[in-house]
Amino acid sequence: MRIISFCPRYLPVLAGGETGAHGIHRALVERGHEVSVVTATQCAERRARKMLHGVEVFHGRIRPAHLRYIEDIRPHVLFAQFEQAAPTIRVAMTTGLPVVILCHGPYGYTELAEAGLAQAVDLFVFNSTFLLNLANRNVHHVVVSPPVDVDRVRAPAGVERRYAATLVNLFINKGPHVLYELARRMPRRMFLGVRGGYGEQDERSMSNVDLVDPTPELGQVYGASRVVLMPSAEESFGMVAVEAQSNGVPVIASNLPSLRESLGTGAFFVDRED
Repeated sequence: MRIISFCPRYLPVLAGGETGAHGIHRALVERGHEVSVVTATQCAERRARKMLHGVEVFHGRIRPAHLRYIEDIRPHVLFAQFEQAAPTIRVAMTTGLPVVILCHGPYGYTELAEAGLAQAVDLFVFNSTFLLNLANRNVHHVVVSPPVDVDRVRAPAGVERRYAATLVNLFINKGPHVLYELARRMPRRMFLGVRGGYGEQDERSMSNVDLVDPTPELGQVYGASRVVLMPSAEESFGMVAVEAQSNGVPVIASNLPSLRESLGTGAFFVDRED
């Protein structure tokens, strides 16, 4: 089966939705399917096309190029995510191709329903039961937890755990104020903040807080951390916390239904404002 997936952002953007989508694409390739991703994300090599774990990725403008890619690749099914969902559904309605929507956050389904497009979707893929419960169970759906690439995020042996706590993504909704408050209260301990791939980042200069750019080497980050924080205001899955768990790193997370679903009994849940 040939699949085109229209994604407004893609790797190397390191965020849960993009990482989760690539995990699904990669799993489909490993099962013998052909997956081509069309994205507006700029790649470091500045090439129009690259291969990533067997997934063909085209970097450049998406709209109004949907039909050009469809004519060139001749897919059997269309996938889409985030802002590309609505235009891809409309293209599917025109071409008669089935369309699958990857839902990562709470807003995607609602926006499509309000636009009258939800019933035109052949399959919604929700990344958690929590997200499904926010939507309409009467639509065709499946819940698929984003695959975690354990090898990619495995902490190397011998890394010093020099950071008392780490927060990945300093976007305000992720709770960076908690990281800074902990650092203020424990001035003799070192803390780590990893900048995120999206959203306005809350960056503060503190002598015991190291701030680093987004990195694909998250194994190094987890290996250097005694605790990983996820004091988010909202999450639909919590990829970073699950990756930390896969390395045996304790996780302290907001008491959200979505995180209780994905992290189970393997995390400490607290009120982010406590």
